[in-house]
Amino acid sequence: QEALRDGRLVIPVRSDRRAGVQGFITSSSATGNTVFMEPYPLVEMNNSVVMAQNQILIEIAKILKQLNDEVASCRKELADLAQRVGRTDARLSIAEWALQMQCCRTDLTKSHCTLLKARHPLLGKKVVPITMQLDSQIKAVVISGPNAGGKTVTIKTVGLFALLNQFCGYIPAQEGSTLPIFDDVFTDIGDEQSIEQELSTFSGHMKQIAYVLSHMTERSLVIMDELGSGTDPVEGSAIARATLEYCLQKAALTLVTSHHGVLKQFAYAKKEVINASMEFDENSHVPTFRIIQGLPGESHALDTARKMKLPQQVLSMAEQYLGSEAVQIGTIIKDLEAKRRDLEQQENAMHKRYLALQSEVKAMQLKELRIKQREAQLKEEQSTELARFMYKKRKELENLVAELRTGELTKEKTKQVKTYIESLSQKLEEQQEQLQQFEDEIEYLKPDAAQQLEVGMDVLCGSAKREGRILEKKGKNSFVVAIGTMRMTLPASQLFLPKRVEQKVSVLFQSSAPEPKLVLDVRGMILEEALRLLDQQIESALVHGMSMFSIIHGYGDGILSKGIAGYLKKHRSVQDFRFAMPEDGGMGKTYVML
Repeated sequence: QEALRDGRLVIPVRSDRRAGVQGFITSSSATGNTVFMEPYPLVEMNNSVVMAQNQILIEIAKILKQLNDEVASCRKELADLAQRVGRTDARLSIAEWALQMQCCRTDLTKSHCTLLKARHPLLGKKVVPITMQLDSQIKAVVISGPNAGGKTVTIKTVGLFALLNQFCGYIPAQEGSTLPIFDDVFTDIGDEQSIEQELSTFSGHMKQIAYVLSHMTERSLVIMDELGSGTDPVEGSAIARATLEYCLQKAALTLVTSHHGVLKQFAYAKKEVINASMEFDENSHVPTFRIIQGLPGESHALDTARKMKLPQQVLSMAEQYLGSEAVQIGTIIKDLEAKRRDLEQQENAMHKRYLALQSEVKAMQLKELRIKQREAQLKEEQSTELARFMYKKRKELENLVAELRTGELTKEKTKQVKTYIESLSQKLEEQQEQLQQFEDEIEYLKPDAAQQLEVGMDVLCGSAKREGRILEKKGKNSFVVAIGTMRMTLPASQLFLPKRVEQKVSVLFQSSAPEPKLVLDVRGMILEEALRLLDQQIESALVHGMSMFSIIHGYGDGILSKGIAGYLKKHRSVQDFRFAMPEDGGMGKTYVML
């Protein structure tokens, strides 16, 4: 069977029979048992084929050169097109990823950082979302808590989201999350030991931290995991505190994780620094991976060791060596954490009750609307029935009068007419009494009657006819009405005027107090200034009928929070106050009810 060798047609021949074939030997097999021969009659034909193939290659080269010249003439446009296609492909990839991860677009700020239910994109669907809210005054966060409790994942999430925000503007978090623009993101995470570079764990960390401290600016994000670890605890604590103080002097936003009590105390003493902890379930003795701002965390090393089946004798000796003072501090932290959980549960219960009350109000309003519609329908049916009755009786009366005119006026007919007129009069009186009773209850406001209402009028509200007073007009046909201690916004169609009651407009005194604010921000103020503004806010809210507002005082060292709480507790006009929900500011914000 013929074959091709170097583009030439040859035939395979056994080596011992090559003498029987006249031609050239072009090659042989690897074993040497077969040779490939080009018979003489095929030489010229193979030459023609080779020449034709060479001619084809020459033509292909000419075509490629021509195409290359044409492309080269448009190389600037093609390069620009390639860049545009690349950018478009990148944006489409970002959009597809953002949809898959249920991302939100962040709001850019200059200083404060807010992450609401942030989810690390590499941890899958079982990730526990974290919420972290840092105002512009907070420059550092010290995160403590149990081992394997989520401290490192938390700071990695913040760092990753900072980069994602500046790369594509989308992060896997809830709407309302905000992040500033950082000029650089520095990290010291993981074990930096290296045999080749003769670096231990501690020296590796120090080398990386030295680079960070020499290059960071006030617009940098610095993340350091287990700061001060890998060496003597006393010296490590001192280095960790000094490093954190240096970062504060540079005003860089810094997040560190640590087990050192020195850093926890430092965070408590500095208003620019806050403690944060990873929540630990005392019942199951496992971390919940939720971050709690404002409280330092325990390492729970003994609990972790007990979970890992360390001998009980070792655990007992460790508890003895730990000392009573450390145990007492741990107990205090546990008590604070328990109280925080109780408050959080109470807040959640109150929030659920608030939502339930809102649903009940909506249901009552819907029921009231249906009753009103039915009431109008019955009135219309009654009016129609009365019109039919009047038409029928009018015809009967006309027939009776005509009969009297054409016939003789007998005593019997006169009695018949008198009886008919009396029955008709009685029927009309019944209809009139029914209508009068209906109108005596309440008088509906006509669509254009809303223009006659004024602030201060007493009205009846809804189908329940509850007494109320108009406080202000809201929109074209809506009014804010005080019903007892409640304030409701109702349309004019649900307001009724008492029958035959002369409306008197109450005199309202205009206060010189400014308009009240829904949110009073006193962060950065001294306590005296904050209390002065709070006093003005309460006075203005009472004048304008506002029953609830909130105060943002931040965390800090607790002076504002404690001072405001003491003031509100003694104020006669304050009915109740409490910290905000965790997602709305937590212990850095207070709701006030008047």
